[in-house]
Amino acid sequence: MGIQMKYKACYFCKLSHYFFSITLFFIYCVSNAATTASPVSSNVELYNTFTLKLLKDDITSNKFLEFPKVTFTKGTKTFIVEGFFDGDENGATSGNIWKTRFMPDEVGTWNYTWNFGTASGNGSFSVTARSNTKNHGHVSRIGRYLKTSDGKNFIYYGSNWPQTKQLRPTKNAYSKLFISDSDWVNYINRLAETQ
Repeated sequence: MGIQMKYKACYFCKLSHYFFSITLFFIYCVSNAATTASPVSSNVELYNTFTLKLLKDDITSNKFLEFPKVTFTKGTKTFIVEGFFDGDENGATSGNIWKTRFMPDEVGTWNYTWNFGTASGNGSFSVTARSNTKNHGHVSRIGRYLKTSDGKNFIYYGSNWPQTKQLRPTKNAYSKLFISDSDWVNYINRLAETQ
């Protein structure tokens, strides 16, 4: 009877050791998989947006103050982009999703490395030729003009176009210092002709 009791105690020890080992392995896997990154798409058209989605579970502070940093490279070009907290992707302030968005300006394979707290990783994505010819890319200042990545002049238009009557002072003495609405229209027409 004493031998059977000893056998049962050892069986219990083995069983508890087994569950303890599984628990440690699970904790190890969860702690190492706390941050993962996945591209929304591995192919993107030129001048479209590449989105990298990061999942991070171990942040207990204000999530809006934590920013993943992603470095995009192609050849000698390097762009460093900080991400933003996206909650649950549906507008909620809770969740564990961060995103980084980047608009490539060259066709080919782009590489990226990401850092978020103590976690890091890397990957790549392909940029194909654009199918939408109305998408002209980044706007930057070249000389005194605004131009897009493909060399087109950038002309602002939209609902927030300023009317010069709203910008100039109300006194007649100062109103001659500002451009009239008809001069703005002439200027825009001349810019359109240069394209």
